[in-house]
Formats: sequence, structure tokens, C-alpha cells
Amino acid sequence: MRQYYYTVASLPALRFEDEPFLDPRTFLELCAVEVCPEDLNYLTEARIWLSREEAAGEYQGVAGQWFTALRDIQFQTAQIRAQSAGREGEKIPGVSGTDASLTERVRGIMNEENPLKVEFAVLRYLWETAEDLEAGHHFDR
Repeated sequence: MRQYYYTVASLPALRFEDEPFLDPRTFLELCAVEVCPEDLNYLTEARIWLSREEAAGEYQGVAGQWFTALRDIQFQTAQIRAQSAGREGEKIPGVSGTDASLTERVRGIMNEENPLKVEFAVLRYLWETAEDLEAGHHFDR
């Protein structure tokens, strides 16, 4: 796996509460100078939400762990919403079970007082998940 010491070292640290220092398009343009085509494709395929088709796919490595986390929070949210609406949640695919605290975390998120706080809590959960996956991958994709 290629290492991108200069590219990563040139980026400022990101924090959840801070404004991003550049937009995704500019970030990808910056990466295109240093990153090999395969790794650049990997970056351009990254996303924060999965379509139904993507959720059914199988993925490897860190991307696989990320997509599993996305899929799990989407499915868990759908199950809780279905139960709240009195609908059958059994038709919704189950979660992987890799995060034992997921059900309670999602219930806490869904109980926020308004949709903006729900969205903020979901994004914070995803941010924390990404930070956990970052461990051991400081200079590679």
C-alpha cells in the first residue's frame, strides 16, 4: 500500500466542530497531484450514505468497515422508525452486530428534540466511526 506522507502532512487537522478548510472538489484536485489513479478512485468513491444497491454490496478493508458502519446505522435507524410508526421492522435487513452499543446510540439519536439535532448526532457518530477506522492508517488511503 502506498504511503502519502507529504500529502497527509500538508493537510491541517480536522475537527468535527470546525469549518472544513476546503471543499471536497478542491481536496480531490489536491490529491490528484500526488495520489496514484487507483487510490484517487478509492477517494472519489467514498461517501457518507449508501444507496440500496450499495448497501447490498460486499467491501473489503477499511472501506468495507466504513460501509458496514454506514449500512448498520441506516438499517438500525430504519428499524426504529418502522417500530415507532407501528410497521413491521422485520422486513428491514439486520445489522452486522460489530457495534454492540449501536441500538442504544441510535435510539438516543432518534430521541433528540428536533431534526437538526438528530442530523448533527448522526454526523457526530459517523465522524467518531471514521476516526476509529483511521487508527494505524495515518499516511495511506
